[in-house]
Amino acid sequence: MERRLALGNNGEKTLDCLACYSAVNQGHHHPKIVKALIDALNGNYAGTVSNVVFSGARALFSKKIATMLPQLGPRFGNCGNKVLQKNGGVESFETAVKACKAYGALKKGIPDGLQHIIVFRNNFHGRTFEALAASTNKDYRKFFGVRNDVYINEVE
Repeated sequence: MERRLALGNNGEKTLDCLACYSAVNQGHHHPKIVKALIDALNGNYAGTVSNVVFSGARALFSKKIATMLPQLGPRFGNCGNKVLQKNGGVESFETAVKACKAYGALKKGIPDGLQHIIVFRNNFHGRTFEALAASTNKDYRKFFGVRNDVYINEVE
């Protein structure tokens, strides 16, 4: 029961029935996760630290990503590719969509605006317009005028 309790502002323990919409469904302060985080931080991994703090692991990862997406260079005045790592779920989804659409246009010759993205039914990636457009839940898209004609969502 210990790891299912969240500590409130006044120090009171409350049963966490939401689990951050399943993002922390492993409980709070799970010992294996705490150990993995400590090991990562001791190994100079700083994935969630501000991008102004240098991390060798993050720099290597960024370099690999930049070489995979050469189209980023021209957008920044041909001064080299830039990568800004993100830590949010919807940011990751939006970046993946952009990368896939750019790849389709640049490498596969698909005309801009005609690229399609395959998504699973009953998905949830967040509440931005792009994430809502990919959603098969009509209630999420209701009242926002969100189009989902670029998504193929017949996969289960």
